[in-house]
Amino acid sequence: MKVMDAYKFFTKILSDRYKPSNQRLLEEPAKQRVWIDYNGIDLRQYALYKFDVNGDDNPFPFFESSDNAHKNLRCFCDYVLVADFQGAIHIILIELKTGDASHAKVQFEAAELFVNFLLRTADRIKRESLDFDFSNHTIIKKVVIKKGPTQKPLTKPSRTIQDLRHIGPNHYIYKTNSFDIAHICRFKP
Repeated sequence: MKVMDAYKFFTKILSDRYKPSNQRLLEEPAKQRVWIDYNGIDLRQYALYKFDVNGDDNPFPFFESSDNAHKNLRCFCDYVLVADFQGAIHIILIELKTGDASHAKVQFEAAELFVNFLLRTADRIKRESLDFDFSNHTIIKKVVIKKGPTQKPLTKPSRTIQDLRHIGPNHYIYKTNSFDIAHICRFKP
């Protein structure tokens, strides 16, 4: 089975209502705006999802939401990006941070559990014609995007990477105003 078929199958598991209308912008309102640079990637080869666990359209309504709930119960990263790149499915967990990034670990753990659930679901329901093992042939990366040195309003994405640091297994801190999908997919420490 071709990876593009596996990518299409996987992205059909998730509801389109969790796709932001602008698939090229990562945003924390009034805090941070980062443009997605899709240089080297066909726009049909990636999908961006935002799961607002504290909003009206919470994808996890079965979790306790009262003030008595554990503080880390409803943690989740800001975005999940799924890409078909160079013969593999890449899932990039994205957290936007303007300050301390230490809490991102908890958010990434929650998102990775959810993504692994989705991968196992894809393996469970795939049709006989799909000869693809989602759980073992998908690359998951975690990226904290911190404000770049200049955070002036951008009219178009910058193609320069300000800083990319590897801080753990498939875990990176990226200081930029423009998120380059292909660079993250290719990057190996």
